[in-house]
Amino acid sequence: DWTNKDDEVIAEGVVCSSNSKEKVNNIPLGPSAVCIEVVKVFNDNAHLWRPTTDSSLIGDAINEKIAWPVLKIDVTAATTTDATLPKAQSPCSNSSTKSPKQKCFLLDCSNSGRKVAEGRVVSTDPNDLCHHVPLGPNASKVWVEVAKIGNAKVWRPNSEIE
Repeated sequence: DWTNKDDEVIAEGVVCSSNSKEKVNNIPLGPSAVCIEVVKVFNDNAHLWRPTTDSSLIGDAINEKIAWPVLKIDVTAATTTDATLPKAQSPCSNSSTKSPKQKCFLLDCSNSGRKVAEGRVVSTDPNDLCHHVPLGPNASKVWVEVAKIGNAKVWRPNSEIE
């Protein structure tokens, strides 16, 4: 709760962006805010940091993107869940091409359509290795930059990443 000094947890969500120029309800986040998609609400009556004409309480914002003060979010659980992220990045960070890496979204492997991460395409060459295994046809080597759902399964799990 941004109004409460006791740091009451009022909701859970997914951090979508910390880019200060990102807009939520046509207002840039600014330097001290993040965009969060509200997934679960614990206190329906807690006030939004930036109310709109349609919503003023966190209970109104379920499954919506809202702006929230960066100092009033707790990402402890996400940090613990994503502990393998640097390990997953390092083997794929050596690009075999000189061109800029194309931005991409990684979708949930169960075909739900959920975006589980953001990253960059490093290679689509079937002969390139990722985690010591050739990519093969219809695959891309990616560098994960932001994990949106830290415990999402990967397409090809191995001894280094699940």
